[in-house]
Amino acid sequence: MTGPVLLTGASGVVGSALREILSDADVISAHHRTPVAGRTVRLDITAERLGLEQSAHNELAGSISGIVHAAANTRLNADADTLTGDNLHGTRRVVDLANTASVPLVYVSTAFVDAIHRPENAGITMQYAQSKAAAEQFVRDHCHHYIIVRPSIVVGDSRDGHIAEFQGIYQVAAMLALRKLPFIPASAEAYVDIVPQDVVAATIADLICTIRAGRAPRSDQVWVTAGAAAPTVGEVIDEMVGVIRTATGSDLRAPRYIDNEMFERLIRPVFIGELEPSTARRVTNLIENVAPYIAIREPLPDPRTRPDAGQLRTVLRRSLTYWTERQVDPANPITTSRETSHA
Repeated sequence: MTGPVLLTGASGVVGSALREILSDADVISAHHRTPVAGRTVRLDITAERLGLEQSAHNELAGSISGIVHAAANTRLNADADTLTGDNLHGTRRVVDLANTASVPLVYVSTAFVDAIHRPENAGITMQYAQSKAAAEQFVRDHCHHYIIVRPSIVVGDSRDGHIAEFQGIYQVAAMLALRKLPFIPASAEAYVDIVPQDVVAATIADLICTIRAGRAPRSDQVWVTAGAAAPTVGEVIDEMVGVIRTATGSDLRAPRYIDNEMFERLIRPVFIGELEPSTARRVTNLIENVAPYIAIREPLPDPRTRPDAGQLRTVLRRSLTYWTERQVDPANPITTSRETSHA
């Protein structure tokens, strides 16, 4: 196959990392709110025909050799209707384009579809993961040629920690730095599955090469995870505390660890009401929406090549250091995040 690949979510974490690898001749970057460099097209995954007139939709379909669909709403606390609209119906529109163009689709999902039905998450609604699982099923049922990629928590580049957006564990680090995290809502022995952004990008770039060579299977599923090499919650919190202390000169200490059972039995009925309202909201959001993703009892499925556990700790340290250098003011440590990408 010849011609460029259409990349949605080009300004996001995975999209930005992938654009670092691919040349402008290899990719058409779709954008919606945030313009990007290189060859681009403005799309809106929330609109029919991706916001294009029929003639422009047909023209785009005739010019591409494949699609990487990385655009998504990744807000873990977003409501179900919003996530369904962005992640399921948005994917439906991209599948329509892939089928019209008769080209393969690389769908960037999440490894946490594996965690939805785990016993520790009984009674917990993982709305983000469920929206991605529904989108995966739509791809399987309706896309003529696809590969599903399942990355876990994406952190900074393995070389220097750089990343386009501070999401996920960076928000936990910000709460620690602000001393707004009175306890860790997880067991210290639980796992935090992280993967460097350049590893995710390289995996997708290899798939693009396979597609162009005409060797891609009609359907496939690729895990991009740490698997059994994932660090524990205790190890991640220790790294966060150490990096923040170095950056701020503070005497920050790791909070105590409290699992969900203890939170529901003792903390929520008594302690939460005593917290300052904004802190109470952050802690409740962490318990209800974030903890199922950053604290898993059993490792996620291994990737085809398991990473080195020591190297992952180094990547985590570099990622957190990059964050502190750009986000932490000793007097007012904060973090920012753009979590929704419509193209």
